[in-house]
Amino acid sequence: PVTWIYVDGRGGDMQGLVDNVVTVTDAQLMQAMRLALEHTGVLLEPAGAAGLAGIIARQEKWHSDAVATVFCGANIHSSLVSKVLAG
Repeated sequence: PVTWIYVDGRGGDMQGLVDNVVTVTDAQLMQAMRLALEHTGVLLEPAGAAGLAGIIARQEKWHSDAVATVFCGANIHSSLVSKVLAG
């Protein structure tokens, strides 16, 4: 099954193309960005952390499955870096 993850109010119409949709908040994106930075040393842009945020948001669904996501993007504004680091 294919799951599409998007941020509140910023997703496109994927009806008929995916099996599930997971909506994540800005706070969940920030959490995912922090987690990626702490565990991988990679500072992701918000869109690049959406997959991880979706996995975290629905971890009970995938707790026993192998799950993959793509980390991408380095287009992050300097003002957002301090928010990510502050937690």
